Amino acid sequence: MASLEDRFPLALSQGQRVRVAIASLLACRPEVLLLDEPTTGQDLGHIDDIIALLQEFTGQGGTVIFCTHDTEVAARYAERVVVMTAGAVVADAPPREVFSREDLLLRAGLRAPAALKVSQKLYGGCALCVEEVVRHVQQASLGSHVG
Repeated sequence: MASLEDRFPLALSQGQRVRVAIASLLACRPEVLLLDEPTTGQDLGHIDDIIALLQEFTGQGGTVIFCTHDTEVAARYAERVVVMTAGAVVADAPPREVFSREDLLLRAGLRAPAALKVSQKLYGGCALCVEEVVRHVQQASLGSHVG
């Protein structure tokens, strides 16, 4: 963020503003961090950077609660997913359980993560991220010698 410190805040892109806001919140060392769509306007590299910061924060005992429509991020990083529709909680479970319920996702207007769709079509699996799909394919094609 050092390269942004002399810039007028409103001259920053939406993605830069989000990253600056998260950094400023973390500097306050809160116990709980509530974020609304923290990956909005971010490319994959910046999403990974934000998640790394949040994981470091939780690793030091902090708690992160975030609202998102990005099922890819929720599936890959969340420990627990709460789905709400019309102000009511319709699911509260680990990501794999929530995202495997196509009826629930449809009702909530959410899309299943792409890795889940690919794994279902390829091998009837329930992978939540690309790395899980790759691991399965490696195991299936090379055997158990792949780590």
